[in-house]
Amino acid sequence: MAEHKAPTEVTVAAHEEQSPFAAFVERHWPKAAVLALALAAGILYNQYRGQAEAGAMDRSWGLLMAELEQDPQSGRLVGSVEGLTGLATELEGTAAAPWGLFLEAQGLHEEGRDAEAVVALSRLRQGFPTHPLVTRRYKFGDSTTPITLIDQMTKAYEAEAVWRPEHPALYDNPAPAPGGPRVRIQTDSGEVLVALYAERAPKLTENFLKLCGEGFYDNTKVHRVRAGMLIEAGDPSTREDGGEDWGLGGADYTLEKTETGLSNFTGYLGMAVKQGEENPNGSLFYLTVAPVHFFDHRYMVFGKVIEGLDVVSEISNAATEGPTGRPLNPIAILGTEVLPDA
Repeated sequence: MAEHKAPTEVTVAAHEEQSPFAAFVERHWPKAAVLALALAAGILYNQYRGQAEAGAMDRSWGLLMAELEQDPQSGRLVGSVEGLTGLATELEGTAAAPWGLFLEAQGLHEEGRDAEAVVALSRLRQGFPTHPLVTRRYKFGDSTTPITLIDQMTKAYEAEAVWRPEHPALYDNPAPAPGGPRVRIQTDSGEVLVALYAERAPKLTENFLKLCGEGFYDNTKVHRVRAGMLIEAGDPSTREDGGEDWGLGGADYTLEKTETGLSNFTGYLGMAVKQGEENPNGSLFYLTVAPVHFFDHRYMVFGKVIEGLDVVSEISNAATEGPTGRPLNPIAILGTEVLPDA
């Protein structure tokens, strides 16, 4: 009779390495974070459904689920570290408690707090030694020894805790120079304050400050949003009703594409490129609420959101009119204010 693998043992195929960073990513993230989170989501769903069908659901699940929301890019459930930490006491001794710790560790990692994430996973391992997250074993990549999701994620978080300080440019841009130019963007959803990289992107900065000082953006509208990713604005034609041509306008000139050395991480301001053109339009801009690295080297970053990222995130999740990304209910840029140098 053919020999079969144990039902809880899974093998994940290895991938070809392409570079030192790719080697790190291949070794740790598709195998630890992405797959482990997918497997964990399956365990969570089955456990949640099983208890619901058995009528054994307690209020802890409701408390946990109320703290979570679905990430629009990955589709997985996420929650704030502060909220999950505050919920720990109420979840203690319940079926949802280990999931609270698991999601807390995940959130800590995403904030770059990998050492704290490892501690949270250790608490999960010690406090719930018979939980499926702690007991079920899987084979990852070319490993011949099955290990648990928690052990694999611990290895990954420990590795990144070492990697991250040695490669800061892979995780964020350097901060704008102190005392540099700042602009307050006033929307009908709230205010956003951005600091500009005058030294790295002098022409982009000069152009944006000029338009803001002239009131170019006053009473224009956000013409496109991508849920949980970014918002786009800066087209003066959005002052008119209709919307069919919103985003197709902009300034009647383009800007020289210059390499600023800045990447499209979360919370950055950049100049957009109109469809069919190579260089940034003179007025169209975007603000990111998640890493958008496929924009790098084409869409030029020249500012950083230092206040109001929650406002940008709220706008990015606005209901839209189909595939255009145009907000169903118009969102206005009421005005911009160039602030004196700090």
